[in-house]
Amino acid sequence: MGLPRTLWVSVGTHATLARDLPAFVSVSANVPEERQGGAVVVHPTAPGRYLATVRAFGFLPLRQVAVQAVPTVDVVPAGQAIGVLMDTSGVLVVGDAASPTAAAKAGLRAGDLITAIDGRPVQSKERLAALIQAAGRAGQPVRLEVRRGSGATTIAVMPVRDPRSGRYLIGAWVRDGISGIGTLTFYDPVRRVFAALGHVVADTATGQPYPALTGRIVPAFVSGLSPGRQGDPGEKIGVFNPQAGAWGVISTNTGIGVFGRLLQTPVGGLGAAAVPIALEDQIRAGPAEMLTVIAGTRVQRFAIDIVRVVPQGRPESKGLILQVTDPRLLATTGGIVQGMSGSPVLQDGRLVGAVTHVFVNDPTRGYGVLAIWMAEAAGLIQGG
Repeated sequence: MGLPRTLWVSVGTHATLARDLPAFVSVSANVPEERQGGAVVVHPTAPGRYLATVRAFGFLPLRQVAVQAVPTVDVVPAGQAIGVLMDTSGVLVVGDAASPTAAAKAGLRAGDLITAIDGRPVQSKERLAALIQAAGRAGQPVRLEVRRGSGATTIAVMPVRDPRSGRYLIGAWVRDGISGIGTLTFYDPVRRVFAALGHVVADTATGQPYPALTGRIVPAFVSGLSPGRQGDPGEKIGVFNPQAGAWGVISTNTGIGVFGRLLQTPVGGLGAAAVPIALEDQIRAGPAEMLTVIAGTRVQRFAIDIVRVVPQGRPESKGLILQVTDPRLLATTGGIVQGMSGSPVLQDGRLVGAVTHVFVNDPTRGYGVLAIWMAEAAGLIQGG
């Protein structure tokens, strides 16, 4: 049961599928492999997806391991502070008033996405408010076309006149965009793609992934820091101009980061030298370094330790456990703070992952996502 579900291997190299198999356990695979005592080593010669079947006593199947052979992928590690801006394909409901409202009674819920009213598309809060006003003055209900999860529904709501303002309301808090500070993880100037954050962008009110229609990343300036303490993760204080020239356009918002098309080469990094992306078998517990910005736009290197590599069979944002060891960073930030999400982690000349979360009760420690998952999500390699 300790064997991985998926094993990534660079073509032309080798990787250990298992280390201490007992003699009665055998492995058969359609990829070149050899047994070295209790260890089984695979060494594919061509890209592709292979299967290795592990059996006891030659006939009892125990597990199938997908061996994903990929060419070496080189990217430029980043570390720049970025502003992340997203717009919805409608207006997102993030809550309602404390007392039951017309919208709540009609069945509208937080997390619903209003895409149209009475057949007319809605792309902004202002447009939504104007259509509600018109219906209220006419004494007519509004028919809200709502996207809920993967489904759709129509909800009729009668606007109610607010005696204080004289405006017609349905009683729902809504949002048509979201923005925040994060860190650029890597980019590929040849294939013109980028990866950032290492975790999903979720709405702060609903906790659900933000249903973005469009999005972009722009350069940001770190103007201050709130250091992390036990029970308080701290944060970078950053500013950015939403009208600034975008570095890239966001195409996907996933559980392991945001990804998209690069519009221009980001500036302010440590250089444009590309490094290979590490496969899980190439990552070890021990010293590493993190690239991030703690003041202005200057990317700096900071010493960290990889405490543990968590075996994973699918993309998740907690594949590495990290410990900040750099005295400068500990003195300035207390460790990992909000806004460092996406900061690239390098070890032995390879990009191994990106910072994703901080341990709330110990800001010197946190999680990281494996870079191989981010490369797959960015379309740089074909997944297993």
